[in-house]
Amino acid sequence: MCCREEDTLFDLGTRRSSCAIAWTCTLIACSDVHMRPSSDLLTDAEFDRLSDFLESVDTAMNLEEFDGFLCALVAGPETVMPSEYWPVAMGCDPAETEVFSMLEEAQDILGLVVKHWNSIATRLHAGEIYYPVFLDNENGPASGIEWAQGFLEGVGLRQRQ
Repeated sequence: MCCREEDTLFDLGTRRSSCAIAWTCTLIACSDVHMRPSSDLLTDAEFDRLSDFLESVDTAMNLEEFDGFLCALVAGPETVMPSEYWPVAMGCDPAETEVFSMLEEAQDILGLVVKHWNSIATRLHAGEIYYPVFLDNENGPASGIEWAQGFLEGVGLRQRQ
């Protein structure tokens, strides 16, 4: 089994699959996720790519909400697999909606998600301070409400079971 419950750091494998565009396949399958410690932060350009992708999916969380969501999942008592959290983050049924236009986009975006997950996990497990992603809005600096909503959504994933 590639994804042990006690592990919280993931890395996308390099295995290719023809069904990766349908995001229910390779993109979120445990067989394409491998453990690897990482403390690399996303660069500004990577945050921009992830944010642009999330904005392109009408029903998806925004970057601030997604950051809070991932923080809750990383901090939680058990590992939540991408196959469970990805549909919640995207806000749509994975069986009915394709959110990636091509395999390369899917690999890029999920690579960014994994890198961000690892960054959060590394900091939290080391007892370091994690600085949340807050987005500025038309009224100025963000209040953190969307981050908190994402965090609560992540906590709620385990309360629903």
